[in-house]
Amino acid sequence: MEHRQKAVQSFAIGAVLAAVFAVAVTIAAELMPPLKTWLADTFTHHWIGKSVLAAAIYVGTSIIIFAVPSAGSQEQARKSLAALFWISWVVVAAIIGFFLYEAFWAY
Repeated sequence: MEHRQKAVQSFAIGAVLAAVFAVAVTIAAELMPPLKTWLADTFTHHWIGKSVLAAAIYVGTSIIIFAVPSAGSQEQARKSLAALFWISWVVVAAIIGFFLYEAFWAY
């Protein structure tokens, strides 16, 4: 049971970091065209680049956190899932807010 809780915790933290990265790089690429160009040139399209990098962050973070020797507890797993839930709302609001700003007020 301890391994399952550790897995839940590591996957949730990996998802939090990947979601925050995806939103941050999306906003940054819209504000800095050279970043968007680099993503497109490196990965054939900027969305593919964002996805590949976010997936790498998710997998890498999950593996590293799972591999760090510590006991997984039900409380840690619960807190990680709660963080994922709330961060998901925050990143959705951030991306919607940014694109609403871009669509209606930026120009």
